[in-house]
Amino acid sequence: TLGLRVILNELDPEKYRIAFVTNPDLSLIQFLREINGQLLNKKCESRYKDELMEEFNTILFDCANQGQTVVIFVDEANVMSTENLHNLRLLTNLQEDQRNMVIFVLAGQPELGKKLESKALENLFQRVGVYCRIKGLSSAEEVKQYITHRISACGGDPNIFADEVFQTIFENSRGVPRLINKLAKICLK
Repeated sequence: TLGLRVILNELDPEKYRIAFVTNPDLSLIQFLREINGQLLNKKCESRYKDELMEEFNTILFDCANQGQTVVIFVDEANVMSTENLHNLRLLTNLQEDQRNMVIFVLAGQPELGKKLESKALENLFQRVGVYCRIKGLSSAEEVKQYITHRISACGGDPNIFADEVFQTIFENSRGVPRLINKLAKICLK
């Protein structure tokens, strides 16, 4: 989520029209209503799939005519069903031959990668332009730097933990930042 927000904040609003979906476990109609509403910056009144698809297509062309690219961030995409991911693939068909009018950025837990790599979603995976996996921190020293930086950033004493704590946190978190945060918080309590 933080990574997506950093990217989102770096995009020039003159060049990009952005939607940020944080609850992607929706039906296609709900998903389109969410996206269209955010892209138009108003409540989406359309209720039917055909209307929503037409509205989405109109938004894409309007943005393209204004020199903007539509970017749709989908956080926690790992909770999307195979059917919803397939529907997402259908939305990528709304393109011109000369240019991409919409970019989807999917982010989620490792289960998302497993879904995308499955045979059932082969057609979607073939359309993926960039595919990345963020690995956890690779050593107790990196965990120490991470934790002490976070503690310092919020005004705390970066030396609050004994050095051997970082090895234990590293081993039990496997270097995953979310788990590091959780373990460090429990230690502080």
